[in-house]
Amino acid sequence: MRLFTHFRLVIGLAFLVTLLTSVTLQPTPRPTLYLIGDSTVNNSNTPQMGWGAALPAFFDTTRLHIMNRAKAGRSIRTFVSEQRWQQVDSLLKPGDFLLMQFGHNEGGVPDTTKAGRRGVLRGTGNETKELVWPDGHHETVHTYGWYLRQFVRGAKAKGAKPIIASMIPRNEWKDGKVVLADQDFGRWAAEVVRQEGVPFIDLNNLTAAKYNHLGSEKVSTFFPGDYTHTNADGARLNAASVVDGIRDPGFFSQSRVRLPATGAGAVTPVIDRGQVVPRPHGVGHALSGFSTDADAYQHLMHGLMNILTESINLVRQDEKLIYVDDGFARNPLFMQLLS
Repeated sequence: MRLFTHFRLVIGLAFLVTLLTSVTLQPTPRPTLYLIGDSTVNNSNTPQMGWGAALPAFFDTTRLHIMNRAKAGRSIRTFVSEQRWQQVDSLLKPGDFLLMQFGHNEGGVPDTTKAGRRGVLRGTGNETKELVWPDGHHETVHTYGWYLRQFVRGAKAKGAKPIIASMIPRNEWKDGKVVLADQDFGRWAAEVVRQEGVPFIDLNNLTAAKYNHLGSEKVSTFFPGDYTHTNADGARLNAASVVDGIRDPGFFSQSRVRLPATGAGAVTPVIDRGQVVPRPHGVGHALSGFSTDADAYQHLMHGLMNILTESINLVRQDEKLIYVDDGFARNPLFMQLLS
């Protein structure tokens, strides 16, 4: 009888060890950072390179998977009409990130011609334009901001974290300074950030500051063939700007992330980066144990941003470890480009 009891005890302990091991060894889901945009983000036309190809070197990809779904030649409108957004949307899962950068191909008057097939309505309003293509199918064209809002809201609906970036500047100069997009697509991107309460990387200004410091002669070496598409050095500089934007202390607070109200007349609070919020026990965990939906949302958002910012990694380039610093003047990668 005693032997049988010992046998049952051994079997029970073995089962418990197996159970605990299976739970312990179960990997935490690795979030994915999806990139969407145009050829300035993803460009296979060598020697040109989009910054999305250079970005993974700046992150710990054992913690964060980066998938570049940007497509050369597309505007925010054709990214939707060609079903490319629908494909990305179908892949998004809770805990993922969506980083969007458009603005280079949207400037034409929207119509069905080759010149206007990528154009959108200007601004961020709800204006529309109805088009009929030669084959008879109808298309409703919206404003630049309207399309951005669809991406933002689609990502949020999937539990992913959307991030808007303004377009990188072109190699265009006026009075010794890079021409900014602060009167059109850059400004409209910032407006949607304020409307939707999402993080913002002001890539247009971040990279322009680097270009202005380098000067037009040096910057011109980043642009083989035209004034829009960079080579590998330009791509790395723009990727460094993306990381500088993420590491900026204002990255999270400037977005003024609005939390969902929890009842009629409830005040919508705002997340501030300075708040200390415990990190979740896993990206896709169930948001249980919180007193309100707002608390749960705040907890999750801070956890996601921690994963993104903490995964910024040492960069190995030419067998030298380079760390991307907050200010471009102290950024060793940037200083390499000066030489």
